[in-house]
Amino acid sequence: KCSSCDHVVESKAKDAGVPLEAAFRRRRHLTRQAAGHGGDSILKDMESLVTSNGAPLYIMKAFDAQEASNYQRLQEMNDPMVRWTARFTGEVTLGETTDGSRRYMRLANLLAPFDTGPHVMDCKVGIRSFTESEVAKKALRPDLYKRMLELDPNEPTEEERKAEACTKFRWMQFNDRYTHLAELGFRIDGIAHSGPGGEAPKSELKAAHTSEQVARNILKHFLPKSRGPSDTSGDAGIRHARRCVAELVLEELRQMQAAMAASTWVRTHEFVGC
Repeated sequence: KCSSCDHVVESKAKDAGVPLEAAFRRRRHLTRQAAGHGGDSILKDMESLVTSNGAPLYIMKAFDAQEASNYQRLQEMNDPMVRWTARFTGEVTLGETTDGSRRYMRLANLLAPFDTGPHVMDCKVGIRSFTESEVAKKALRPDLYKRMLELDPNEPTEEERKAEACTKFRWMQFNDRYTHLAELGFRIDGIAHSGPGGEAPKSELKAAHTSEQVARNILKHFLPKSRGPSDTSGDAGIRHARRCVAELVLEELRQMQAAMAASTWVRTHEFVGC
């Protein structure tokens, strides 16, 4: 909530005319992800432990040894970046999940303090989203070729057109260039929100090639907006709320930048696809 106005950033179910149960279902979806892949096989709610507003205190993410090691190392070092990192509390043991065939990490749900309908933005930070190991992978992917074709029909080579497929490295290299990750040093991969549809169209996000276009997407899909006829704050109130939220986010980014500059962990690691 903005400290200088009473416009609540998270849309409330009663104001939007959404049944509470449906709002909680939508909210639980927003505890998962705004972008990415894998669905419930990658990220699950732990609904046995919830806050008073029904939000899970923890989530389960498919176990990755390197990722778990990084969480543990950050916490052991008490690194400045711990503030912006989900707290790792170990592996989920058999019996805590019905899916006993897989290993999961238990992570604190960063959205637990929010009321219903938090707005979530998934950003890639860096100038490339793939590791060197992707270069050696020669398997042809028809699905990635199709995605490339949808974004730019002129991009595929003659060889790729004949095979109707491309390698993952080729796709990721193209995607980083197309979305200007390499040029801007960041890109927005997804925005999940409490409005109609629940998320920003991926086509709009991918079409943003300049800082100004990215800013317009943030204004349209991430910042607060009128809740409809029941909202009495007016245009001036909405503009004020948007400015408040933008300033809060900007200050948080400045603090994170300072923490990264002071972080030993950041200084000794490479960030790829984060």
